[in-house]
Amino acid sequence: MPKRPRLDDLIASGRLTRHSPSPAETADLLALAERRLADAFAAGLSPDGRFAAAYSAAITLATAIVRAEGYRVAGAADHQRLTIELLPLLLGEQQRRGAAYLDACRRKRDVAGHERAVTITSVEAQALRAAARELREEVLAWLAEEHPELLGAS
Repeated sequence: MPKRPRLDDLIASGRLTRHSPSPAETADLLALAERRLADAFAAGLSPDGRFAAAYSAAITLATAIVRAEGYRVAGAADHQRLTIELLPLLLGEQQRRGAAYLDACRRKRDVAGHERAVTITSVEAQALRAAARELREEVLAWLAEEHPELLGAS
């Protein structure tokens, strides 16, 4: 699927707006993702807490990609789902599987956070932490290649 028509459709529908990225914003998002990833490794945190922190780091990294490409997800209803859907569109098709995994984690986190107690296992929390770390590396490499002007300033 070509990148431009899908993005144009999202803009036309009001789900996506144009955005002017800045080095300061990028630095803030990366720092926030780093703090949330560190939280996912905090001693004494429940698997649910580690999972939620790792998910938060991953969605913040995905947000950094969307913003760096000059877009902002509009509206609150499904902004995280759309942010995740944009990953393969913006980073490339190799992100399709990672985006599907992150979306499954989004749904699981929603259930764990609002409907049931302790639905996240330690293995699930570890897997999402590893995925968030991998995404961080991919995002940093992508930013360095595609938008180096957004790195290195705060």
